Amino acid sequence: MRFQVIGKVDGVPRVVLDHVTRTAEDQVPEWPTPPEGGGCYRVVITGEPSLRCDLVHHAEHGDHNVSGMIVTAQRLVNAVPAVVAAPGGLVTALDLPLVTGTGLVSTVSTGSSDGAA
Repeated sequence: MRFQVIGKVDGVPRVVLDHVTRTAEDQVPEWPTPPEGGGCYRVVITGEPSLRCDLVHHAEHGDHNVSGMIVTAQRLVNAVPAVVAAPGGLVTALDLPLVTGTGLVSTVSTGSSDGAA
């Protein structure tokens, strides 16, 4: 399946979202493909300079479909404290502060004294 959503300014495409979903990696090879097997999110900025960023994701216990579901759920799970703290009534993502996952990563000293990172 492939579809595009195109944002135009004065009839000129300025922002294009191109979504490609395959049920097998060898299907429709002429469509954009990830840099390695599986799936990815790709951001392409055309200009000077032009940029391309491929965000390839994998799950420890599954493929890119599993990691895609985990990524989707992370924002919802990490938003729970902000939703609980919000006033009663309907709450949208626009009503909540930026969900950052604060405190999920800890720093551990390596014990090295030579200044190497």
